[in-house]
Amino acid sequence: MPPVGPPGTVPPGGGGGGTPPNGGGGESPPPSGGPTTPTNPTGPPTTSEPPAAELQAPTAVTATLEGTTAVVTWQHAGPAASGFDITVVGSDSIYTTAGPADRSARLTIPVGQPAQFIVTAVDGAVRASSAPSPTVTASTRPGAPGGLTGSVGTGPHTAGTVPATASWQAPADNGSPITGYRVVFTGGNPQTTQTQELPADARSASWAAPCADTGGEECDSGRTTVRVSAVNAQGEGDAVTAVIGQSAVSAPRLPAGGNQHVTGESGGNLTYEGFGDVTLTLAPAADWAAFTGTCRYTTDDGGGTIPCGQTSLTLSYNDGYAWVACDRGASRTINRNRSITFVADNGRTTVQSQTYSFTTTQTALCEGQQIP
Repeated sequence: MPPVGPPGTVPPGGGGGGTPPNGGGGESPPPSGGPTTPTNPTGPPTTSEPPAAELQAPTAVTATLEGTTAVVTWQHAGPAASGFDITVVGSDSIYTTAGPADRSARLTIPVGQPAQFIVTAVDGAVRASSAPSPTVTASTRPGAPGGLTGSVGTGPHTAGTVPATASWQAPADNGSPITGYRVVFTGGNPQTTQTQELPADARSASWAAPCADTGGEECDSGRTTVRVSAVNAQGEGDAVTAVIGQSAVSAPRLPAGGNQHVTGESGGNLTYEGFGDVTLTLAPAADWAAFTGTCRYTTDDGGGTIPCGQTSLTLSYNDGYAWVACDRGASRTINRNRSITFVADNGRTTVQSQTYSFTTTQTALCEGQQIP
């Protein structure tokens, strides 16, 4: 019997042709036909870096107005940009730039010009632009109306009012539609102010200006001005003012004419020399007495000024000596007819009182008689 080696080994000189216990005793002989092909890989598997994240365009771009300043805001998901450029749609110029941490910018934009904004993320040569923002239009108060003209009409002194008119041209709305006009008339006699609020399509206004009844041919309407301004959502714009009527200094209203002012008289007996006085008692009506213009009187041989409310007036005469035929005997009295009329004058026209008539007497000398 051959010797037995340790378990799990192949005996020297070969392994015989028996079958080892439990299905094998040592290595199986290689199959005929060539060497064994290795089953393990020759090296570790090859790995690659993930691609770099692409620069994202800003999103949620908004634009709101604070007066004439546009506030542009945006969001950015990354990667981090070195900054942001803000441009206006339709323009190749960069409006302004912002830092990498900024998410808003303030821009002053021209009044009345609609604007949209694009925000571009920048990282070196890489740029990514947003979609345009909503459109905004900066606005401010309207400009002053142009071409303001006007006039004040005329009318009889009893009319009480005369028409005043004004017209103008629409101003620039400065980005916000005009909603109306404010018109202020100042003038008339007495001076009066009236304010009118008119719609946006108005280009003219009218006013009944008061006029004083001066007793002249026409009303006295005094100096009249008009002020016009436009209004929009931002407020009232600059106003323009014009003088549309310029009459003379206001004339006082005349008193009623045709009344008798004289209620009595005294004196009137002149001396041989023709000297003497006549005193008239006056009672002018209240409107005449209160008149602030000029009052005067006219007589058959002169006249003068007098306070309008005066209640007496003395007229002095110096007619000189007179001679008559001696055959007149004792009847040598000379009677002279006199008259007086009072006049009120407001600088434009006049009215007068009823004429008062009276007589003065003087004793004449006989022809050839020496002066006493």
